[in-house]
Amino acid sequence: MKTNQFLILAIFWLLILSACTDDENPTLKNKLIANAGSDREIQLNTLVLLDGSGSSDGNQLPFTYQWTLKSQPANSAATLTGNLNEKTSFTPDQLGLYEVELKIANQTGEKSVTVKLTAVSNPSNANVINQDIVQDRILEDIFEDPTVPDYIVTADIAVRARLTVMPGVVIAFENSKAMVINQSGTLVAKGTAEKKIVFTGKTASKGYWAGIVFNNNNPMNELLHVEVNYAGNRPIYPIPQAAAIGVSESGFLKINHTSVQHSSQNGLWVRNSGVIQFSNNVFRNNEIINITIPTTEAHKLDAETIIEAKNEAVNFVELMGSELQSDAEIVWKKLQNNVKYSLRENLVIRSTMRIEKGVKVGVAPDKFIRILEPGSLTAKGSSEEPIIFDVLPAGAQKWRGLVVSSSSNANRLEWVEIKNAGNGQAGSGMEKSAAIGISNTFGNLIHLKHIKIEESDGYGIYVNKQGMLGEFDQVKFSGIKNHIMALPISNVRNIQEYHIVTSNNLKNSIEIHEGIMNFPGETVWSQLAGGVTYYLPNSIQVQSSSGLRLNQGVKIEFGKDALLTINAGAYFTCIGTPEEKIELKGVQNEKGYWSGILIKSNSIKNIIRYSVISGGGSQPLPGLGNGRANIGVTAGTSASLIITHSKIEKGNGWGIIVESNFGAKLNLDADTENDFEDMTLGSVIRL
Repeated sequence: MKTNQFLILAIFWLLILSACTDDENPTLKNKLIANAGSDREIQLNTLVLLDGSGSSDGNQLPFTYQWTLKSQPANSAATLTGNLNEKTSFTPDQLGLYEVELKIANQTGEKSVTVKLTAVSNPSNANVINQDIVQDRILEDIFEDPTVPDYIVTADIAVRARLTVMPGVVIAFENSKAMVINQSGTLVAKGTAEKKIVFTGKTASKGYWAGIVFNNNNPMNELLHVEVNYAGNRPIYPIPQAAAIGVSESGFLKINHTSVQHSSQNGLWVRNSGVIQFSNNVFRNNEIINITIPTTEAHKLDAETIIEAKNEAVNFVELMGSELQSDAEIVWKKLQNNVKYSLRENLVIRSTMRIEKGVKVGVAPDKFIRILEPGSLTAKGSSEEPIIFDVLPAGAQKWRGLVVSSSSNANRLEWVEIKNAGNGQAGSGMEKSAAIGISNTFGNLIHLKHIKIEESDGYGIYVNKQGMLGEFDQVKFSGIKNHIMALPISNVRNIQEYHIVTSNNLKNSIEIHEGIMNFPGETVWSQLAGGVTYYLPNSIQVQSSSGLRLNQGVKIEFGKDALLTINAGAYFTCIGTPEEKIELKGVQNEKGYWSGILIKSNSIKNIIRYSVISGGGSQPLPGLGNGRANIGVTAGTSASLIITHSKIEKGNGWGIIVESNFGAKLNLDADTENDFEDMTLGSVIRL
C-alpha cells in the first residue's frame, strides 16, 4: 500500500515538473491564415493581380508565399508570374475557371487557400459607357478588386459636362475607343496613392485603345494618382500624333503622380499653346516619345518625374515652338535617366533663362538658339555634371550654333559643352558660321569659363565688331574646321596662354578681323598654348596713344598683302627670348606674301628683339615711294626703331628700309646685329 502511495506521489511531482518545463518553453501553435482574395469574375485577356498581403500569423512570425495554378481551362497557356512573392499575376487566355492556390508557411506549419476566378468577356455588373457625358456624373468604385473593370467604354465618348472619377475606379476601353474632354466638359480624376484610378484597355496589349484628349482650358482638368495604360492606338482630333494623353492648343491639364505606360505611340502630347501643371509622374514602356510639349512648358518638367525611354534614340522630351518670352525666370531642370530636351525648331530666348547643372539639350540639324534683348541665358554646370548642347539626332549633320544678341551681364556659360554646332551656315544675326556667335550690336556679351567646343564646321567662337567676350578662362577647342576664334582687336588682350586648350583643329589660330587698335594704353598679346597663332587677314593700324606689346613666343600670321602700321604717337614692342622667339610671317609661308611692318612713330618703345620677320614685301610700303621691305621706318614723324638679335627673311625687297637722311632712326648696327636671309634686294637700305 505504501509502495502504491509512493508511486502515485512520484507521478504527481513528475507531472508538476513537466508542466513547469512546458511553461518555460511552450510549443507554438499554428496560427497561420492564408488570404488570396475572394472568388470572382475576371476579364478575359486582361492582367489579373492576386494579392496575398491579407494573410497573417497570429504568432507575429514571418512566413513564405507559394502560389500555384491548380487548374485552368482546356488549351489555356496562362502561367503565374512571381509565384513566390506576396503578389502574383497572370493573364487569362481562355474563357472559364482558373483555380489558384496560395500556401503560406513558417516553423509553426502551413496553411492553404484556393481562389476561384472565372474569365468572362464582360464581368457581371460592370457599367457600360457608350454615350457622351452630357450631364454631370460621378463614377464610383464598384469592385474592390483593382483588376476588375468598374466601367467599360464601348464607343468614342465626348465629355460635355463635369465627369468625376472616384479613387479606385477602373475604366476599360474597347479597341480603338477614345475619350475627348470638350469645351463645356471637364475631367476630374483624383485617386490616392493607395487607390489609384486606372484608364486601360480591355485587353492588356500596347495601343489597344486610343487615349484621352483635353480640348479645353478648364483649370479643373486633373489627373492625380492615375494610371493610363495600353493606349496610343490612333491620333485623336485635334492631336496630330497618336498618344495616350493629348492636350490641344486651347487645352489645360494638371497631371501629378500619374503613370503613362504601354502606349504604342507617344505618352503625352501637348500642342503649341497648350498648358500643363506637372510633377512626380512616371512614363515608361511607351514605344515612341514619352513626352512632347511646347517649349514654353519645358520649365514645368521636374527632376522627380521618371522618364524611361525605349532606347537611346528616343531618350528625350520633344519641345515644339520657337520662342521663350516670359516675365518670370525660366529654369530647365536636370531630368532623370539622362533624358535630353530636344529642340525641333530654332529657339529665340527673350526671357531670363537659367539651365541647371547636368541638363542635356539636343538641337535639330540646321537649327540655332538665339538670345535676344531683353533675354539672357545662364548655364552653369559643374566638372561632374556639365551642361551639354549637341545635335539630335546624332550623326553627320550639325546644328547652327548659339547666337548672343543680348547685352545682359547674366549671359554666362560655365562647365558647358557645345558639340557639333557651326554647320557652315550662319545663325540668325551672324555673318559667319560658329558654334558660339556674338552678333554685331554694341555691348552684346557672354562670359565663358570651363567650356568645351567640339566638332564645328565653322568657327569655334565668332565675335562681331561691336560684340565682346566677358570673363574668359579654360576654353577647349577640338575638331574645329575654321579658326578656333574670330575676335575684334579690342578683345584679343583678354586672352591669356592658360585660357585656351586645343586639339585636332584645322586652323589652330585666332582671327583678328578689325583693323584699328584705337584704345589708350598698352595692349599685350601673350603667347598661346598649343601652338595657337594670331591671324590678321587684313591690315592693322595701331593709332596714337596706343601701344602694342608682343610677349615672348607669340606667333602672328598675316593675310595676303596685309600691313601692320604703327602710327605717330603709338608704339610697337616685340621682345622675345633666344629660346622663345616672336614670329611674324604670312599665313602662307611664301616669299613676299604680306606687305610688312611700317613704323611711323618715334617712340623709344619701338623695339624688336629675338624675333623672326618673314615673308614681307608683297606691296610697296606707304610713304616710302615704291620701296618694298619686311620693315619700313618713315621720316614723316622722325620715326625710330631698335632691332637686334632678330631674323629677317623671305622678303620681296629689302629687309629694312629707313629714311635716315630725312630724320628716321634705326640703330646703326641693325645690319650686323640681325640675320638677313633670302631677301630679294638686300638687308638694310638707308635713304
